[in-house]
Amino acid sequence: MCIRDREEATGAPKVTLPDKSVEAGVTASLGYLLLALDPDGLHPGPLAHDAVWVRDTAYAGLALLQFGHTESVRTIIDATIASQEPGGRIPPIRGKNTPWQEDEWDSQGQAIFLASIYYRFTGDKTQLRQWYPALRAAALFASELRATTAAESITVRGLLPPSKSAEDLGPPEWHHYWDNFWVLAGFEHATFIAATLGERDDAAWMQSEADALRDAILGSVAAVMGPESAYIPGAVENTTDSAMARGTVAAIWPTEVFSRDIELLSRSFDTYHRLWLQPNNGGFRHLGGQFWPYGGLELAHAYLRLGRTDVLHQILGWTLRHETIPGTFAWAEQINPTNGSFSGGDMPHAWASSNFITLVREMLFSEHGEALKLLSGVPDWWLTDGRTIQLESMPTYFGNFNLHTENTITQSDSGWNGDLIITLSGAAPPDGFRWKFPVTPTKLSGPPGTKVADGWLIVPPEAGVVKLVFTSQ
Repeated sequence: MCIRDREEATGAPKVTLPDKSVEAGVTASLGYLLLALDPDGLHPGPLAHDAVWVRDTAYAGLALLQFGHTESVRTIIDATIASQEPGGRIPPIRGKNTPWQEDEWDSQGQAIFLASIYYRFTGDKTQLRQWYPALRAAALFASELRATTAAESITVRGLLPPSKSAEDLGPPEWHHYWDNFWVLAGFEHATFIAATLGERDDAAWMQSEADALRDAILGSVAAVMGPESAYIPGAVENTTDSAMARGTVAAIWPTEVFSRDIELLSRSFDTYHRLWLQPNNGGFRHLGGQFWPYGGLELAHAYLRLGRTDVLHQILGWTLRHETIPGTFAWAEQINPTNGSFSGGDMPHAWASSNFITLVREMLFSEHGEALKLLSGVPDWWLTDGRTIQLESMPTYFGNFNLHTENTITQSDSGWNGDLIITLSGAAPPDGFRWKFPVTPTKLSGPPGTKVADGWLIVPPEAGVVKLVFTSQ
């Protein structure tokens, strides 16, 4: 059964967009993810790697949850926890053909993160309680790792010890910030889990660990780069190459462990764009001088969260123009910059597929606190000239969500003219729905409580039909 047939038969989530290439990319990417699910877990792809990486499954698991495949993700988490060692360490790679057994500390945070997000989508507290001893042990193991650097110099004090990290970020002798961002995410999500389960003492020490690690990261960056750091580097020992860009994404996505409002993040991602994206019009050249599509899509998430939709669309456009096999919406892990062909890793790369799906979803809507944030990354042309957006049965933390837009808007140099109707139903986020207007409407109608504040449309949890009238001056 093909993906579209399955959608028709089961009422699965559906995405209909004005840009049919983006819509087709979502459908194809979800199919590739489902094909990557083997009995022992999700594999990076069908060609190169006969093993399971916790790192890849965190990103793929998020995408699968966002499109309703909760049972597959529960199985992934079960298998990850089953691999845990007596001391609490979660091996970063498992399977009969594991290519190496070196330390990669990020897996502790990624496993906790995925279990936390599973709960947010399902509300299954019984399952969360069953996983809790293992998740607590992983957090405690990470805490013990941090303690090994307590007497070191300020550049590494309180950080994790060196590890192989995400493999493409540098040698195992370095202190990679990527590891620390992910373990910080683990502490934050472990705090949430402990509080949810009423484990208040655990929540207290987990939050203390998170706060201390965040301070240690900032202190380390300042010691390495100076008090007004131009950017966050890739590692204490590496301040110059493209690892800084991919490695820092974990500070802000897929979970926000550094506030998107801090100037250090803005400066950093401005620098990464200038050095590693702009020279290739949105293509991310990374290790070995190759293009890394999944790394570019990760970066696009960060730029979306920082309000740089210009860079988001530059990266997305490059990605759609550089399918590794045209017409398949499949991307290799690495692409040859000379001829655009497969040059390394796996394909269809499940991580790239995951990042494509989650990016489009966040462009359309995302959870932000207890609200749903709408349409934050869509280009203006999706909302004009009679085009429509249709989302059906999309899972969220607050229930399944439906959105439909229709319009009579024409766009000119003087502004928008016409009506935009947004119909919202299903999910009921406690703080309602939010949309930052690209153009301020002249009239507004909607359910009781609908209003405009500081350039934002605010719709109450009850949702309904909102009509916006635009008149150019």
